[in-house]
This record gives sequence, C-alpha cells and structure tokens, in this order.
Amino acid sequence: MDTPLIVSTGMQTSETIQKIVDIMKQSNKTNYALMHCISAYPTDPDDCSLEMITRLKERYPNIVIGYSGHEKGIEISKAAVLIGARIIERHFTLDNNQRGSDHKCSLEPHEFGSLVNEIKTLEKLRALTKEQIMDLLGHQKIIELALKEIKLRTILPSEIQCRSKLGKSIVATKDLQAGNILKICDICIKVSEPNGIPAEYFDSVLGKLIAADVNEDSPLTWRHISI
Repeated sequence: MDTPLIVSTGMQTSETIQKIVDIMKQSNKTNYALMHCISAYPTDPDDCSLEMITRLKERYPNIVIGYSGHEKGIEISKAAVLIGARIIERHFTLDNNQRGSDHKCSLEPHEFGSLVNEIKTLEKLRALTKEQIMDLLGHQKIIELALKEIKLRTILPSEIQCRSKLGKSIVATKDLQAGNILKICDICIKVSEPNGIPAEYFDSVLGKLIAADVNEDSPLTWRHISI
C-alpha cells in the first residue's frame, strides 16, 4: 500500500537529506514529502532558514516540499507558504504558558485558526521572491531574518541539544559478543542515552567485526566496531 509519508529534515544535513531521497528511490517510494524543519524549541527567526525551502525545491523538483515550524507566532509560517512550501505543520496547544518547551512554540486555538485562514489566501500567491514576500508581510525584521541566504543544510548550534536528546543511534537488539560479525538482526535504530553511532551509518557497520561486547538495548559506539 502506497501510504503517504512525511519526512522531517530537522537536525539533518544536506548530505543526510540526499541519503533519505536515495533510500526512497531505491524503494520505489514516490508518495512522500520533505519538510524543512529546524529542531529548536522555540526557533529564533534567524535560525528558521526559510530559503532552504527554495533550495530543496530546486534540488528535488518532483518531491513535495513543506515546512515544519517551531517559531513563535504565525508570520514566519506565512512566509514559508509564500516562498513555496506546500505543507505547513505547526504544533497546537491550549495554553502557551503550560510547562514544557513545546508549548512555547505551539499555536493556541485563535492563532491556529488565523494561520489556516491566512494560508487559504496566501497559497494562491505561492513562490514569491524575497522582496515580494517582504512587501506583502510588511517588512518585518523577523521575516527578513528568516529569509536570509542559505546554500546547504547544516546542523545548527540551536539544534544540538535536541539532537543529543532525540537523535537516533544504532542499538543492539540482543547481547553481542566480541569476535562475531555484525548482522542486520543484531541491531536496530532507537533514541538512546547516551548517544551511539548515528543512524545514518547503519549500512556502513553491517558486516564489520564486533570489537567489544555490547549489552542488549545498549548503543553501539565506534569502539565496539573493528574498522
């Protein structure tokens, strides 16, 4: 079944995004979208990097490109629509003052409703230039910062904390003994604490010699692998 898939690019680099696209192609998966996302809660306007939406659209013209926003308010999300995002994802809360960083960057009911209504109008004007967006949204400083020049996606300093907490690592599915060859049934990908070998190296470690014992459900680090 060709279930639609939405892929966040938060905490990822341009290189990793390309790997995601390659995996989709190898799997003959076409019904998916890439969401430009900065995993900082809340995201400062200067880090929103909306031009990455343009870069993704240029590099992957046949893939739906969207925006997953964690900034305060709705103005930057409106700019994302105008620069070409075809999907907008925002978090929802009943009260921004509730405990937890997620509530600070979520939209309350009245904001969410306003954004939906605005998008219904703005999506008809999609893919404007920066200058046109600034003119339409009133030359706000936060929009200017969010639209700054960017060429490649890098992991931003503001994302490091979230990456350390939520980044996926390679984890042992059972007790692994040194001297054996690492097989696909020996490992999986999970959020782990502490962090281990990043998930994007999954294929690279298969077939390698296990250099040190690993307990079940523990992350593998490079010391566990004989390179």
